[in-house]
Amino acid sequence: MAKSRTFASGRDESDLLPAMAEVFTVSGRRRYLVGPDVTAPNLAATRIQGSGADLIKIAMGWLYERLEAAGCVRTQLVAMVHDELMLHSPLDESERAGQVLAKALMDAGSYLFKGLVPITTESQRGATWADAK
Repeated sequence: MAKSRTFASGRDESDLLPAMAEVFTVSGRRRYLVGPDVTAPNLAATRIQGSGADLIKIAMGWLYERLEAAGCVRTQLVAMVHDELMLHSPLDESERAGQVLAKALMDAGSYLFKGLVPITTESQRGATWADAK
């Protein structure tokens, strides 16, 4: 439940927010927030999380070509969960595929944020997703 502040005038801070808001991600994607969703935290979170989603979408778009160029022809993208991408890769390609994925994510971040935001990645390998955690 969102907390609300009341000002000396007796007005609630929600009176200062519009009934509908349009939020843009860094890449220009738009999302509308309506009614009770129009809060300062939601406006900020939508822009931040949406921009992160833009980054991962760009990286996924580049991934197939980059994996193929690196000789990881049997590696496949099998899942995306929030800010994680999971590849299924044979043992002989797994280390290289992880490096390709990390580079694609960092390059997408540099492209999207124009070098203004530092981008870091982690890559783990395992026989199962739980093992890779």
